[in-house]
Amino acid sequence: RRHRRHPGISMRGQCARSSNDVGRCSRPGSQMSGSFHAGDVVALVGPDERTVARGVVAYDPSELDFMIGFSTRQLPQDLQRPVVHADDLVRI
Repeated sequence: RRHRRHPGISMRGQCARSSNDVGRCSRPGSQMSGSFHAGDVVALVGPDERTVARGVVAYDPSELDFMIGFSTRQLPQDLQRPVVHADDLVRI
């Protein structure tokens, strides 16, 4: 059986420390891999490049590129929801 490789979004700081913290993260890290669009399943990848969860991404890559480097409060209201909501992810 072949495993499908999902596009990935790197996580940073507390988000990447353990799979228990993944559901509390709302901002992306600095790297994205593969091709995806809002509504696709992506891998959430820690700094050690291991997948810690998979979930449905709420944004397109162009929106995520814009968001990187800003705190949630600095973003426009329509970009303040989590990148992957805790209800839409599975920890691995």
